[in-house]
Amino acid sequence: MNASALHLQLTGQVEQLYEQIRDYGDKVKRLQSASNNISEDQRDFIQNKKQLNQPELSTQIWNGKRADQFQEFREKMAGEYNELSSTDTNEILNEIESKIDYYQDQMNALQHSISILNVQISNIKEES
Repeated sequence: MNASALHLQLTGQVEQLYEQIRDYGDKVKRLQSASNNISEDQRDFIQNKKQLNQPELSTQIWNGKRADQFQEFREKMAGEYNELSSTDTNEILNEIESKIDYYQDQMNALQHSISILNVQISNIKEES
């Protein structure tokens, strides 16, 4: 393969790698945006937990079997609320962060490959 053809081939590879980096960068931005939105929703969700106990029902207002069942339901809801607002949401956020790290690692690897190709392109130019 002559130097000109090799130069074109390597330049094309560099362009493809830059396109892949842009694609991964877009994915990282979308994942970061999703993570921020989920974190904001999580804060709102936690702040609204107090709504579970509204209205407050004392034994003077409501008592008996139905009141006990209702209170048990509220307690079960509080447990589910805690699970959803912390454990489940944190697992999602951790998964998103792992994907962000993966794409950033891929971008770094691609940038390294681009550097190697650019050195090869420079060597070809010097030889010509």
